[in-house]
Amino acid sequence: MRRPRNYWADFANVERELLAFIAEHGSPGVMPTARELADAGHGTLVEAITQHGGYFAVAARLNLDGKRVYHSPVYWQDFANVERELRDFLAERGTPTMMPTEHAFHSAGRDDLLHGLWLNGGSRAVAERLGLSLADSSKPDTYWQ
Repeated sequence: MRRPRNYWADFANVERELLAFIAEHGSPGVMPTARELADAGHGTLVEAITQHGGYFAVAARLNLDGKRVYHSPVYWQDFANVERELRDFLAERGTPTMMPTEHAFHSAGRDDLLHGLWLNGGSRAVAERLGLSLADSSKPDTYWQ
């Protein structure tokens, strides 16, 4: 559907359409990802969200949970971001001192965080750097050599 000129400049339009999308396709109170919006044919809404400060800004403004919003690889290359996201994830799970398995990240829908771990040397390296114990008791790649 064609929108009038400057339609997306009015945040009320972004709010209305985003909340309608969430009601129809999403989870109440949860900010959808750019991929979810684009896959559903709402590419212009993705652009509008960017114009209004990005996903986290719009999620905060609408009091939506934005944790599912995926970050760029540049974000994950900064170890401080990985540490903050990981510690939040661990606190939510009630395991603040144990590095979860890859399966646990997948099950929680946090492939983005898992990717951040890979960019910073992998789960084992990040766990060692942060003093976390490993839930996965497998041996390091070079153990048997």
